[in-house]
Amino acid sequence: MNPALLLILSLLLIAPTISSAATKKRPPFPLSVHAVAPPSLPPPFSIRYPAPTPSGFITLEKIPIFDERHIIALHPIPAADGSFGAYFKLNSHASRSWEAVSSSNQTQSVVVLFNNRLLTTLKIDRPIRDGILYVPGGISPTEIQLLLRYFPPLIQNNKQIYLN
Repeated sequence: MNPALLLILSLLLIAPTISSAATKKRPPFPLSVHAVAPPSLPPPFSIRYPAPTPSGFITLEKIPIFDERHIIALHPIPAADGSFGAYFKLNSHASRSWEAVSSSNQTQSVVVLFNNRLLTTLKIDRPIRDGILYVPGGISPTEIQLLLRYFPPLIQNNKQIYLN
């Protein structure tokens, strides 16, 4: 078979895959998880974020551990204060990152940023191997509805849909 014809046929076969990946709609809100950094970490590698602390800010690693592009499903839960919390199922890449960070940084903290605000600070007390981020609360009902438009439910009819 002619090599040029073979190349054209193979490109035609993978073109739909490439175009669907390129057109995947990204959620219109930022959601990211950052490790808390020491205040001495220089600005090219850290960001100062407003927080309810005595200094008025918290120092975070600039590059997130993962963000909204790595979430594949969620399960909202009502919180005691009237807001919502959620379980976020991560893809395999983010699951490995989350496990590595949680295994090597026990007793450290991570911060969840959502819609340009500090949603919660989580203390790492054990390795997280299930690929799930648990946010205990702070998400408004409107924000939960927005999240459910972009991420499928983790649980339907009392069955977990997304398994590792």
